[in-house]
Amino acid sequence: KVSLKQPEAVTTSIYNLKGQLVRTLSSQGKAELTHEHVWDGKTDNGNVTAPGIYMYKISTLSGISITGKFIHLK
Repeated sequence: KVSLKQPEAVTTSIYNLKGQLVRTLSSQGKAELTHEHVWDGKTDNGNVTAPGIYMYKISTLSGISITGKFIHLK
C-alpha cells in the first residue's frame, strides 16, 4: 500500500533474484492518493511462481521510486 502527497498513477514491478521481471501491476492510469497492489503470485503470463525471495519497485510518472524485497510463500 502506497500513500502519495498528490494523486497520480502507480506501477509496481516484481522481480526474481536474477533481476528478471516477473509481473507488472499498475493502477491503470487512476490518479489517486492511495494505491494498493496485491500480487497473486503469478507471472504476467499467468504461470504460478516458486516460493522464494522477490524484489519490488513501486514507481510513479513524477519520478518517485520505492524498492524493497519480500518473501513469497506458497
